[in-house]
Amino acid sequence: MVIWILGLSGAGKSFYSLKLKEELKNEFGEFIILDGDVIRKIFDNDLGFSMNERNINASRISNLASFLNKNRVNVIVSVLSLFPYWLDWNRKNIKEYYEIFIDVPISILKKRNNKNIYFKDGKKKQNVVGIDIDFKKPENSDLKITNNFDRNSLKDNLNLIKNLIKKNA
Repeated sequence: MVIWILGLSGAGKSFYSLKLKEELKNEFGEFIILDGDVIRKIFDNDLGFSMNERNINASRISNLASFLNKNRVNVIVSVLSLFPYWLDWNRKNIKEYYEIFIDVPISILKKRNNKNIYFKDGKKKQNVVGIDIDFKKPENSDLKITNNFDRNSLKDNLNLIKNLIKKNA
């Protein structure tokens, strides 16, 4: 199966991926996590952040997830997912595909400023998805959750995701 977790930078994608990997392994076996930042490093950071280069990286991630899925490897993908085309492609080309959108208002993400994505040294950064690069919220995700960054919502959201997967796997 492929569990595709998407949302803006700082929404909690990597955190949820790690928690799901732990909580699903007893029932479904081991999972590999494909994180957008890690994929860039694997390819020696050969791409920048232009729209064309972001699209190439999206292609790499979708194709790798599909390849692993065809070889019976469970995958959790943790990426921004800027291009609706690749989400549609995933749905058509990956069996047992689950798309989870983590929706967090940009105002909260700016306050948290995880990894200095939105501001650094008090200065607004450029070429940031959700700020000066448009982010279209996915319309066909299997599940949309809101991350309030508190223990109760974390536990509730993990249960929602696990229930979706167990019900449909």
